[in-house]
Amino acid sequence: MTKIGIIANKNKDKDLKFADNLKNLIRDRGGDYIFDEDSAESLALDSSVHNTDSIIRNADVVFSLGGDGTLLRAARQMEFADKPILGINLGTLGYLTQTDKEHVSRAVDRIFAGDYHIEKRMTLKADIFSSKGELLFTDTALNDIAITRAFLSSLVRLKMYINDEFVDSISGDGLIIATPTGSTAYSMSAGGPLVDPLLNNIILTPICPHNLYSKSIVTSGDYCVKIVICGNDNYKSTISVDGQKGYSIDEETIIECTKGNRSVNLIKFSNKYYFNVLRTKIYDMGESLRKDEI
Repeated sequence: MTKIGIIANKNKDKDLKFADNLKNLIRDRGGDYIFDEDSAESLALDSSVHNTDSIIRNADVVFSLGGDGTLLRAARQMEFADKPILGINLGTLGYLTQTDKEHVSRAVDRIFAGDYHIEKRMTLKADIFSSKGELLFTDTALNDIAITRAFLSSLVRLKMYINDEFVDSISGDGLIIATPTGSTAYSMSAGGPLVDPLLNNIILTPICPHNLYSKSIVTSGDYCVKIVICGNDNYKSTISVDGQKGYSIDEETIIECTKGNRSVNLIKFSNKYYFNVLRTKIYDMGESLRKDEI
């Protein structure tokens, strides 16, 4: 029996009506489902419930029901379980999600028929050290790790190294360290390049640098990128992981970014090339915005 873990975003799925429909579709096809405790309570389910980590460990396939942010939250925890994840978009754009609410029934049919393939996406692991070399915390991102200023009036000053070779000093609003998957997210907005998500690269994109020569750099995903936070007039900086979790850091903090230990397995139904999908979504978003023109 195929067991589907369902991670639902209640802000996107009001009253969990799509989650409830999804539950029925899975049951009608002879499958089983696992919900988190909050969703199970809202749906008045008597079956056993789990937290997100438990859902990922016990399910054969995980469905993310919401948008890119919902999928990112689930995907960051996929570091600890080698399970495929299907993103179902209930929002507007959905770069990472594979299908939308109008096509959920067909998506469930294809999952049970095994009519899909897996794209393995690299992750980034960030180890954050104090100036004395003490490991403060470790986190993993599918999209990006952003180092930004914590106060409007301060600049982030940092030094960048690749495999311990000095690359650049940057003063500005910060730096984005992105995977190829994350090249269409914050990094793109900051002027970074679009990179095929199946490649093994790390993208370094300065945010509003205060020097004319600082540009994005694309390097090997097998390298270690080290960032040293320089004296910053006693202002703190912030590290954001996939826009999901934030950490406050002091000057002289050291951030080491390397490829994550595992990839995230995204379920795909189409072999359509990534940039064709990307172009279509950008065009569709532009067309929908025209409706709001005055």
